[in-house]
Amino acid sequence: MSTLSLTMERAKKAQFWRRGSSFSPSRLPVNPAYVIDRTGAYYPMNHKRRGKALIFTHETFAKSTKLASRKGAKVDSKALGKSLKRLGFDVDIYSDKGKEEINKITEKASRQDHSNADCLLVAILTHGDDGDSLCAQDGSYQFTSVWSQFTEERCPSLAGKPKIFIVQACRGQELDPGVATVEQDGIARYIGSAEANFLFAFATAPGFMSFRNVESGSWFIQELCVELNENGERYDLLTLFTFVTQRVAHLHESNAPDTLEYHQKKQIPCIVSKLTRLLLISGRG
Repeated sequence: MSTLSLTMERAKKAQFWRRGSSFSPSRLPVNPAYVIDRTGAYYPMNHKRRGKALIFTHETFAKSTKLASRKGAKVDSKALGKSLKRLGFDVDIYSDKGKEEINKITEKASRQDHSNADCLLVAILTHGDDGDSLCAQDGSYQFTSVWSQFTEERCPSLAGKPKIFIVQACRGQELDPGVATVEQDGIARYIGSAEANFLFAFATAPGFMSFRNVESGSWFIQELCVELNENGERYDLLTLFTFVTQRVAHLHESNAPDTLEYHQKKQIPCIVSKLTRLLLISGRG
């Protein structure tokens, strides 16, 4: 059965989801390159390739930045790369790149043809600060400068497809002390917002610090790898990140008795979704 036939069949099965819509597909010209199931519950994950996964990992920085090294970064990038390859991604890992290099790499990726890919994933493992400022090897840059290169307008071959951004970095200097809790028992050409179909997964909430073990890696990336490895073929991505959030929040607590300011602190990831349907990165969608 052809991809178009499969899409039409899925549309029929998903009619119940968007009945009563005033949208009129007949008004739109149909471009075969962008024919998708507008009312489908799942993103199509049946292209020839799962897609690119770009991992920017930072361990050492220029002396001029006065930034401490991120010991444990290699543990994170290696584990994440392995998990993503297992799920079919073409993984490229870039270590300690400067601002201009990062911009050139992401700009080049945005100009590539992703027509035969299911999605795109970009992971950034580095230091960060307020306002979603991230650190390259030679200085800071804004996270917006990365993800905005992949909007529907600037990267049309990813139109209607999920674009996943994972950020392991602090987002401020606040510390989470935690709280005491009590345990209790129609088919149409794709059209939509230019900023739709993005998923942003941050290691911590705005304004707060994130934690990393110099030997075993960061809490967020390591728990993400656990979920990808154990449940990546069972659940949609938002469900996986819900479980990652649960694991980070409940299974981890900082251990720094010699530095009381950082002792027994907690962390809660922050997931911001602009996805318009469920995403099964195992390819069963």
